[in-house]
Amino acid sequence: MRRFTVVVIIGLLFLGVGSTAAVAASGNAETDVKEIGSQDISISDTTLTVSDVHVSGSDLPSKSIDEKRYTIDDASFTLRGLTVTYQDQTYEICRITLTIDDVGIVLENISIGE
Repeated sequence: MRRFTVVVIIGLLFLGVGSTAAVAASGNAETDVKEIGSQDISISDTTLTVSDVHVSGSDLPSKSIDEKRYTIDDASFTLRGLTVTYQDQTYEICRITLTIDDVGIVLENISIGE
């Protein structure tokens, strides 16, 4: 469960920081679905370090991490976006596929709580 949570958090972090949606339409002849703003993002062979972070607020549990290391060997996420059918034409808007391969995550000097 912890590994899955870390993968999801890092995946969302990479999506927020490293991607911009280019609005381009392309048709798929096999299913006749037009894609608008779809992105395929691949992150591989890198290390992400999060250090010297303190998160505080009411009702947060007290937790501190001196140093933890994780590795994501292989993970893939697809956010389907929005599918609309208009006048017998199907449009898929903002589908994002994120593939993570051999990515290291290092957490250093992290604390949560008041």
